[in-house]
Order: sequence, then C-alpha cells, then structure tokens
Amino acid sequence: FDPPPSAKAEYLRLLAEALHAVVQRLMQGGRVAEVGLPAREAVQVYRQAAGVSAGESVVELSAGLLSLSSWLADVPQPAEAVTAAQAAVDILHAIQPPPAAKAEYFSSLAEALHAVVQRLMQGGRVAEVGLPAREAVQVYRQAAGVSAGESVVELSAGLLSLSSWLADVPQPAEAVTAAQAAVDILHAIQPPPAAKAEYFSSLAEASHNLAKRLVQAGRPDEATHSTQEAAQAEQQAASLN
Repeated sequence: FDPPPSAKAEYLRLLAEALHAVVQRLMQGGRVAEVGLPAREAVQVYRQAAGVSAGESVVELSAGLLSLSSWLADVPQPAEAVTAAQAAVDILHAIQPPPAAKAEYFSSLAEALHAVVQRLMQGGRVAEVGLPAREAVQVYRQAAGVSAGESVVELSAGLLSLSSWLADVPQPAEAVTAAQAAVDILHAIQPPPAAKAEYFSSLAEASHNLAKRLVQAGRPDEATHSTQEAAQAEQQAASLN
C-alpha cells in the first residue's frame, strides 16, 4: 500500500503504532526473541512519520517512542531501548516549536533526554551518559523558564529523578548539577497562596537532595547552606499544612 502524499503522515503514524503493538504482544506472549525486527522497524517508521508531520504530532510521536523504549527496557533489550529513546530525542531536535508550544516541547525533550540517560545506564554504557545528561539539565531549565509554577514543580521532580540516576552510576558531578538545577528553577518562581505548601515541600526535598549530592561528590563544606535551606523550607511547609 502506497498512501497519497496528503495521507502519508497518518499512514506512517498508524504503521508505527501497529508495529509498536506487535512488539508489546510478542513480549506479553513470552516471545522476546522475536521483538528485535518489529522494534527496529517501528523506530524507523516513527522517524519517517515525524519527517512528514507538524510539530504537535512530532511531540506525540516522541511519546510513542519513549513508550516503546520503556517496553524494550523491561524485557530487557537494552540496545533497542536506547535506539528508541534516542530517536525520540532526534525527532524533537528536528523541529522548531511555535512560542505557544514551547513549554510542552521543552518538557517533552527533557523527558526524552532523561530516558536516554536511563537506557544508556541500563545498557551498561555509563561512559556515554554525560552529554545527554547535561543537555537534559539545560532543557529542564529552558522548560521551567517558559512554564507556569505547577509545571515547574513537576520539572524539579524530573531533575531530582535524573540526579538520583546519575548518583547511582556514580556520576557525582553530574548528579550535583541536576540537583542544583532543581533548586534553581524553584527559586525562580513565586507560588500562589494555594500552592505554597506543595512548593515549600518540593523546595525542601530539592535542597536536601542537593546537600546529599554535594556530600557524595566530596564537597561537604558546600552542603551546609542547602541543609539549612531544606530545614527552613520544611518548617514553612509544615506551617501551611
């Protein structure tokens, strides 16, 4: 079947979803040895679909690739999982979102880069995590800069998750960078009264995490301020609950 040009985007999207479903069903049926071929074709077709789709659709396609990557990681098929996550990053890199869509775009790109870091670690490719980890932190910061307060709190949680993954490798310097970014993006917002308790609770968690990462990185003298800030934020959160 060769779709007309006007229908190619929808056709390729549907084909990618169908291949994705084949991978899932094979796994659910215990036929893990057979997933490689449809998984690789799914990634290829997701890329083709992105190449003929508008920006909003590309963000949706990246989510499909991250879902595929997660399924492959659970088998585990670490190399295929990395390939799918990297494809999600690549198709997002290829578009320029309009101003109104920038918050969603940067959030999706940060999530995709975060997934690449996880998949590389799960595949034992620790030496390769530095570049996507640093870009993930940068993109989380960009996302926070164009997002509302509630979304910034969610982004800070993503950064703390990234920091935890990096600390486990260990990549102590990168773990500190991610935790510091979580604190910084929270410092940059003023929460409305109804959200203050959650905000201070998140700031306490981020500050505590930063102090922990600094100690793990052999920088205990720098952890004192973060420890104090964590205690203050915990008190403020408690007073609002």
